[in-house]
Amino acid sequence: DLNIPELQKKAFPNLVPVKLDMPPEQAFEKALETVKAMKWTLVAAVPEEGRIEAFDKTAWFGFIDDVVIRVAANDSGGSTVDVRSKSRIGFGDAGKNGKRVTAYVNKLTGAGRHM
Repeated sequence: DLNIPELQKKAFPNLVPVKLDMPPEQAFEKALETVKAMKWTLVAAVPEEGRIEAFDKTAWFGFIDDVVIRVAANDSGGSTVDVRSKSRIGFGDAGKNGKRVTAYVNKLTGAGRHM
């Protein structure tokens, strides 16, 4: 049996929710700006829910991968940003979704102070 979450943890051990030292409203705006900077197609941005939905197309075959971002207040007075990316088609993605999330987090944390 393939345990996808375990395989993902092994391949991308640093993919964890990101803590930002800013209030959720500001973190949401930074998260949304980062989606736009990544040139993803925005599907929904709901600040009151802290939810952003977008999709990205793979360069070679044009497959669509969905991205969901959640921003919430955390116990330290800042915000936590959680990012997920999933391919719509197929079983494997050759690490593309993990790389996409990593690139997003790197860009986001360059825009805000990472705790």
